[in-house]
Amino acid sequence: MLTALHGGGTFVDYTHVPGSSPRPSCSPAGKGAVEADGVPSGRGVLRGRGRMQPLQPGALIRVRRVDSLGSPADQGGLMGLGWFGAPEHKRWLAYETHALLHYARAAQVPTGFGWIGEDGEVDPSHPVELWITGRMTFAFSLGALMGIPGCRRYADHGVRALGGPLRDPVNGGWYSAIHPEPDAEGRGVPIDPEARKECYQHAFVLLAAATATAADRPGAHELLRDAIAIQDRYWWDDAQQMPIESYAFDFTDPEDYRGINAAMHTVEAYLATADVTGEVRWLERALKIVDFAVNVQARQHGWRLPEHSQHLLGAAAGPQLRRAGPPVQALRRHAGPTA
Repeated sequence: MLTALHGGGTFVDYTHVPGSSPRPSCSPAGKGAVEADGVPSGRGVLRGRGRMQPLQPGALIRVRRVDSLGSPADQGGLMGLGWFGAPEHKRWLAYETHALLHYARAAQVPTGFGWIGEDGEVDPSHPVELWITGRMTFAFSLGALMGIPGCRRYADHGVRALGGPLRDPVNGGWYSAIHPEPDAEGRGVPIDPEARKECYQHAFVLLAAATATAADRPGAHELLRDAIAIQDRYWWDDAQQMPIESYAFDFTDPEDYRGINAAMHTVEAYLATADVTGEVRWLERALKIVDFAVNVQARQHGWRLPEHSQHLLGAAAGPQLRRAGPPVQALRRHAGPTA
């Protein structure tokens, strides 16, 4: 068993379940629990409580949340992190959270949230970027969930910006960057109407929409519905079990490149979406991304995680990937059948 710290000072127990299927899967395992095939290929090792435990290929890992901090012995086994649930530490975290959310209010501009400069004011040399507006909406939605006064209005502003000025009404999806002021009809003015649409940026739309929905903000449910539709239609590549990195402005010309950065934030967004919708498929997708990063990329590169991969997606390539270096070769072996 491996005990690890989960958000909010709770523990997560990872327990090996013998006889599990080698096919990656993810399914509910009771209240507050998740079951997932953590190591579908090769041999995995989990470090837990002072000893190494080998896992057989396809070993199932049951995740069980424990609401208490556990015994002092458990706390001492977490690299001296027994102070994690201490009242003083929680007060410090609360103070820093309030300070950050208060500081972030200065970023509001008519079409979203801008870039805050060193003086604490919006830097007019930067446009209103989709990823910043998404992150700000996410943060203020968390503040609303925590009951911090004043956060709801900023979360609502972010939802309106993502549902309005930042939307591309012609080609679908969202612009990467727009001007701080709308046009005469209240529409967003893109910095470059033909700029590529990026997975990284769109991941924050999904994250913001899911979190704002959890906070029950006006328009958030509709925004989440639209963000999910765009994810399903364009960003998730079911054949390769990874998100597509970018497209041309009209969602043509998918990029050959695959990056861990965009994939990482997509995992974050998928986990939030799973929490809000209760749909296991978002957990399954997140697991497949993480499985590739850990059990293919890191495992085959001396436990160093290559950030960049490239492969060909043209019509001639079909569902399989052409060989273009070790990371690509690893991805091709791992792709397997579509799900």
